[in-house]
Amino acid sequence: MKRAFWALPLAGLALAQLTNFGNMPITQGSVTTQSQLETLMRTPGTLHILTPEATNWSFYLANLHQRVGQSYVYVTKPEARRLCSLANGNYTGNYAIVRVVPTEERPQAVAFILPPTDGDLKGILFEGEGIYREMVLLNLPDPLYAWYSVVGPKVGRAYVYGSPSAGNLRARVYLRETTWVRDTYPSLIGSYTFAAPWNASLQVNLGRGEETLWVQGYNATTTYTGQQLRVVDASGQDVGYVVITSQVQRTVVGVSNQYAQVDGVCGDLWNNPGHTFQADLGDGPETFILTNLQLWREGLFGVLLRGGADIYDSAGRLRGVPYIGGDGRVHYGYFNLYGASWCGFNTAYSWKIYRLQYDTRKVSESVTLYARRWRQVTQEVYKGDFPVLPGGRVVVEGDTYSIPELAGYLASSSVQLRYAKDSPLISYLARQMGLEEGSLTNNRLLAGVATPPERPKPLSAFCQNPR
Repeated sequence: MKRAFWALPLAGLALAQLTNFGNMPITQGSVTTQSQLETLMRTPGTLHILTPEATNWSFYLANLHQRVGQSYVYVTKPEARRLCSLANGNYTGNYAIVRVVPTEERPQAVAFILPPTDGDLKGILFEGEGIYREMVLLNLPDPLYAWYSVVGPKVGRAYVYGSPSAGNLRARVYLRETTWVRDTYPSLIGSYTFAAPWNASLQVNLGRGEETLWVQGYNATTTYTGQQLRVVDASGQDVGYVVITSQVQRTVVGVSNQYAQVDGVCGDLWNNPGHTFQADLGDGPETFILTNLQLWREGLFGVLLRGGADIYDSAGRLRGVPYIGGDGRVHYGYFNLYGASWCGFNTAYSWKIYRLQYDTRKVSESVTLYARRWRQVTQEVYKGDFPVLPGGRVVVEGDTYSIPELAGYLASSSVQLRYAKDSPLISYLARQMGLEEGSLTNNRLLAGVATPPERPKPLSAFCQNPR
């Protein structure tokens, strides 16, 4: 009896037998996307699939590979007998050559893509139920860089990046929100009057309720005449400016010790007691009244006629400058009789009158405000960078959002397909199992053996004698 050379891999240990080889680390992972599966299966070489069940999925994998190399599907005797009973005992696999291994044991599902014998000998090893059970895979590129819509309490979208197969997808999330923004340029809001002293604040509604604005650089002691000052809100943000003008009030507080020379009219005032006249001492026209007129003569032989009077303003304040007249009395104003050139030989009148003393103070501010109004806009707001959770979920500000296209991401499933590559040990494991393709040692192993070991046989040959 021929001995079986075929060595079934121990369940769950095919990948575990691989270790780093020299300076060439082993790349391992799980198949999670359709594009990833297609990329791996289209690696040049020969595909060998050992499966406990020859299913349509197994032949689908062989179909993915058939463009770049031959495919073989290996089944045990019990599965081969089932296949022999199909198609009137003339079953042939799609896209692959079916071979029967000489064992009744149910094997671990494993597959190899082995490079040509003159290749780099690294190959790819697959392990898991995904070799014969259909997998639901995301149709995503790996790595992934794409925009997707997000579904949740708010409308939004996310830029997703990372590797679906490595399970490290992240999403930069933007959500549409209705927010308040200020206009770019200030517009006229209104004009206001504030009694002095003023605290430089304005209570206004710029579109979203009353708020307090503050005038920068305002000085309560400064008299403004149309200056512009900047305006800020409660947060210190510049929102516009005001044009400010001060209103002042002058109050007479008495008579000063400064006087002005005022020339009067020509005439005979001594015959007109209570005479009134107007004069401007520099602060605007005022009305004055002459009372208690007195006359006397002065000069050589008394040829000059002089006169004096008390001078009052319309408020009854004594305003004349005191002096001693020729009559020896105190007078508060005087007039010249004869000899004044501007009156010829008529009577000329000239008075010295005290100016008033004023107190000037600011009573109010007139303020015209130009500010940037508030308006509502709906726009995308960046919320941050978040991990994509299983099922394509993202948690943003306590709310859960979903990305429908990633619903299968990291979804729990009993069907898995793991892989390892980039190590020559993969080809070594394939040879130890007795695969002919890719083996450099089989000839040496069989050299000198009197009775060759039993090899896998074509399904058609097994079906003729299914024992």
